[in-house]
Amino acid sequence: MDYLFNSFKIKYVIMNKLFGKLDLRTVNSITLYINLESVINALHRNDYEEALQTLTKEEINGQCKRLISNIINLAAHYRLYFTRSKVSSNIVFYYQDFDAYKNFYNSLYIPKYRKHFFDMYHNDKFDLVNDIIMSCVNYVKSIIDCIDAVYILKSDIIEASLIPLIGHKDKRLKSDLNIVLTKDLYDLQYVNHGFLVMLPEKEESVILHKNNVMSYLRYKHDLTEKFKVDINPLLLPFMLSVIGDKKRSLEKIRGVGFKKLYKSLEKLYEEDYLDDENPLSFNIEHLSELIKESSFFIDNGVKETISANYMCINLDRQINLVDNYVIEDMLDGLINKFDNNGLKRLNDKIFADYPLNIVELNNYNKNIFKDAAATLWEQ
Repeated sequence: MDYLFNSFKIKYVIMNKLFGKLDLRTVNSITLYINLESVINALHRNDYEEALQTLTKEEINGQCKRLISNIINLAAHYRLYFTRSKVSSNIVFYYQDFDAYKNFYNSLYIPKYRKHFFDMYHNDKFDLVNDIIMSCVNYVKSIIDCIDAVYILKSDIIEASLIPLIGHKDKRLKSDLNIVLTKDLYDLQYVNHGFLVMLPEKEESVILHKNNVMSYLRYKHDLTEKFKVDINPLLLPFMLSVIGDKKRSLEKIRGVGFKKLYKSLEKLYEEDYLDDENPLSFNIEHLSELIKESSFFIDNGVKETISANYMCINLDRQINLVDNYVIEDMLDGLINKFDNNGLKRLNDKIFADYPLNIVELNNYNKNIFKDAAATLWEQ
């Protein structure tokens, strides 16, 4: 379990290099959105479930404490980094509610939207894993509520990856810079909304923005030599719609991998069907018409599949469907009832074997930068 969370913690020396090019000295505050689902979904492993079956009740309880501690300390890792950089931080975990299958807004386009996700969390094959995840994440909320400017938000009938955009539009969490920490390709489209996207990949961790996201994808798919065109990132929702998303029950277009897709889009550029000077050329309505003419999308029903996927991926299209009361109910989770002494007592009594990094979490406010940040930097 620890290694999964550690894989989400980009080393400070690497972050220094990544942020060095962006210059955090010009930033006073950030909001970091952490895709919690990216981490905890990976706990669904046969070997972990089998190992849990051999443990005593007390040992299972230890696993619960370990998971809670790992989640809290993931926030502490990044808060400490920004504190050292003298940048104040809001940290928001976001995830999809685990409860029984819901009728999503996106069900209008994909009737069984997210069914694969819910099946995974209600599968006897991962009975103990799911019990630990669901009980621990609920417990984490009661702890996070007592940590200043750290939050955990869940979504039920809307896609959880809408949460960073909703938080940004709401303006309750004021910051100079928004960042998404994720391993979910779905979140890459946040570069089109002025966010930075941090992908934790050990020594190859990267910070993506609209000027480098496509060159990064070409690099990951060994296309750096063959294809030179920097396709507009506004095409990301379309590209994700073709690739599909199993977790969200979005069907992949058979026979069209990333390389073939990129080549197809590059050809549309060459023939002037796509134009960076005309953003409307990247809309699904225009692209749907082009699909008819493309030899790369010849199967029946492909246009309809891509269009339905697109409506469940494009952030702007989705948020326009959501009722305001749904958004307000979700944002009620932005609770601050700071209780440092209570956290210390909880840490000493319950988490002595798996300590929560309370000092790193709470020594971050600008009022303490002069005294605390310098000390933390030397640790």
